Amino acid sequence: MKINNQMENTLNVNIKNISEIKNIGELNKVEVLTTTDGDYSQTILFEFWNNKIELLKDFKKNDNVKISYNIKSNEFKGKYYYSFRGWKINKHEEEITNAEQSPDRAVNVENDLPF
Repeated sequence: MKINNQMENTLNVNIKNISEIKNIGELNKVEVLTTTDGDYSQTILFEFWNNKIELLKDFKKNDNVKISYNIKSNEFKGKYYYSFRGWKINKHEEEITNAEQSPDRAVNVENDLPF
């Protein structure tokens, strides 16, 4: 029996650039340059390979997306190189709380105790 304890890696990012298809031997790759939100924004380059390239057709620069990815590492002459390989991408929309959606139905927690 195989147990998968691996968590899904996902990030909410903003697309800064989508490269043209790059041919590497028999393989194809598209690079998606992104930035994260927040006070300490990071720039991350995701790679989409072969059949995953098709997932990018509906996305463009400045789209907010959620990317699911795997981290790939390779060793070369004693140094390790890492890449983020995307395998799923969706539009990312901010979640709305109940209070934001229906402010007239907001619950006052302090005064709503049954005792």
